Amino acid sequence: MSINELTIVFPVDFGRRGADLLARVKAHAEFAMQHGIRLVFGYNQRLSKIDFEFQRYVESLSKESVQVGIVKTEEVNLAKLRNVAVDKVQTTLVLLLDLDIVISIELVRTVLYQFGKREALFVMLPCLYLTEKGSKIIANGDVAGEYIVKDFFARSRRYVQHLAMPSSVILLEKKEYVMLNGFDESYHGHGYEDFDFMLRLFSKNGLNPTQSLMFDEPYKAPLLSRGFRAVFAEQCIDHVINKAFVFHLYHKKAHDDLYYRKRIDNAKIFKQKVQQLLQNDSLSVTPLGCEQQNETGSVVEYPSLIPAFYRKIALAGRDVNDYFVLFDAGLKKGFKKRLFEKYRNLKIEIFGVKNDFVKKN
Repeated sequence: MSINELTIVFPVDFGRRGADLLARVKAHAEFAMQHGIRLVFGYNQRLSKIDFEFQRYVESLSKESVQVGIVKTEEVNLAKLRNVAVDKVQTTLVLLLDLDIVISIELVRTVLYQFGKREALFVMLPCLYLTEKGSKIIANGDVAGEYIVKDFFARSRRYVQHLAMPSSVILLEKKEYVMLNGFDESYHGHGYEDFDFMLRLFSKNGLNPTQSLMFDEPYKAPLLSRGFRAVFAEQCIDHVINKAFVFHLYHKKAHDDLYYRKRIDNAKIFKQKVQQLLQNDSLSVTPLGCEQQNETGSVVEYPSLIPAFYRKIALAGRDVNDYFVLFDAGLKKGFKKRLFEKYRNLKIEIFGVKNDFVKKN
């Protein structure tokens, strides 16, 4: 599919980090105009100086290339902003981004090609959260991005804080977004509105609900994650193996800010949504950590992403040792190595594929 069939949508609210976010609005608009991509900003209209600067800037741009959907609300409501933006979209495809995300034009073209081949009903991209140093050098363009990825897989944390998978960077058809009724606007502030959207998106596309969806625990090493994060993250594994990432630019966080404190309330709303889904479906109840029997009959436990990761590594013909950083959860070095060895030496019956691709020490 071509870029002409794509619109990128962003939520914009200058209630926090005004000048910083305005700079990112301008960077995205310049990127889009350079490559002929349409943009829509879902904008919460306030009365600050930054808001007036934003309005003047947008008015200077081509209305054919950049549009604005406007709401007025006191609280930050990213769900409402995304919905009002998608309402303005006139193309077949929508790419959901945040202002803090950087994506290369090459990656945009790659996911459009994959979507056109109907390799997936939607695409979710993994995201590298950058350090302050990494955010400064990413401004040098795609070469800098490739350098950051290479440095990350060399197990350096100079430029990367952590890897987020799943992420809210999703490409899908607008009609699919509309059929899902968009984002749930009962979420205010930071977090979980994207998980809620993923839950409905995955459910519509064949997700078998299990009790593991009730497990809510973040991990800095996504391959060791469990619960709903592991379920959603499997969609990202192919991109991780191909080392295809978007980047999240660094910014300071005031965790006592109401915006972040709302995350607790949002988690409760999401939990209720999962409970409702489970009550409405006939369940295949599985443990939080998947279990399989090995050839001796003993039970081996492993996080649910591990088998999918190893299968796809095998199919891609890659060396698992190149991906050691994905097991890094900030644990002590010796423990990380033992944990990695435990999973890389699991028997063929666990994964259902040959594990000849694993190099022996």
